[in-house]
Amino acid sequence: MRHTGKGTTKPGYENRNGQVVVRCTEQRGTDHLQFVYVLHCKHCGHVYGANGTDIHARKCPAHQGGRPGLPITPAIVRSIPGESAFVCPLPSIWNDIYSQLCQVANSKGIERPPIPLILNGWVMSSDLEKMARWKDTLTWAAKHGLSSEIPELSRDQGHYFGD
Repeated sequence: MRHTGKGTTKPGYENRNGQVVVRCTEQRGTDHLQFVYVLHCKHCGHVYGANGTDIHARKCPAHQGGRPGLPITPAIVRSIPGESAFVCPLPSIWNDIYSQLCQVANSKGIERPPIPLILNGWVMSSDLEKMARWKDTLTWAAKHGLSSEIPELSRDQGHYFGD
């Protein structure tokens, strides 16, 4: 595989929107002669695929209104050496975020955010289901202009594949 250009496909590269290159999947992308790269949003932890040509300008599809990412499989995410992909906040953190979002939703007279998968929902859900529900929460917040209500999470506040 040949990589040329300005270093935007190099693991660790971060664009102006906080999207960080994790690695190349070696899967063919949708642009001519491109591969799918795994990107990680440093703000919300969303993990998704993108063509190498798009990396420099990508916005997070979960909370910045970016285009949907290219498909990557859980096996690809789990196979990233030395890297665990963010799934969602830990249950107590997620519940705190949900409570805060409900308060704001009630004060604005808008629908409540998606219910977090905590308690039995945590036990009975796969990591992919948890990740999808967290993405739904981020999408809901973006739709209502409330993305700023979701705090940036530290590593110890999150649940990751394989935890």
